Amino acid sequence: MSIQISMTTGEARPTDPNNPDDVAQAEKHNAEQEAEAREFDTVMSKQDWTREDALYILKEYGGHSYMSPDMARRIAQPFGFKPRVEKVRNEGPAGMFTKGLYVEGKEVGAIVQGVSGYNLAEGIARHLDPEYSNNLMGRGFRFRNACGRIEKAINAEKE
Repeated sequence: MSIQISMTTGEARPTDPNNPDDVAQAEKHNAEQEAEAREFDTVMSKQDWTREDALYILKEYGGHSYMSPDMARRIAQPFGFKPRVEKVRNEGPAGMFTKGLYVEGKEVGAIVQGVSGYNLAEGIARHLDPEYSNNLMGRGFRFRNACGRIEKAINAEKE
């Protein structure tokens, strides 16, 4: 049982179209992707975000993302945090050798303003817990750790 996933569209195709298990796995993958896209659109369309909504969107952007100052402020607002806008060089889309910051529609090499997903997550985590520290290596690990701390603070508020 196996599927092939398009790197450009994320759509799954059965490796063997005559194998019912491959077809079922591809259909399941595509249905899950569509449900995730609908959930993202639903949250994005809300006028006001809860902390859970904001964390969901932050996780969707990811640690290697670079977002507009307006989006960063919208994510940070439910936490009472003001993100620091950065100027960076647009490194180009992620690929085999790059995981850098990229703003779609801007020329590669151009200086762009925004906030990295990783820096936003770290800032919110530290805002919620001044004792928070993150000694992990790698932007992705540090991002996930910061999001975990944010989620812990959200859950603590519910108790």
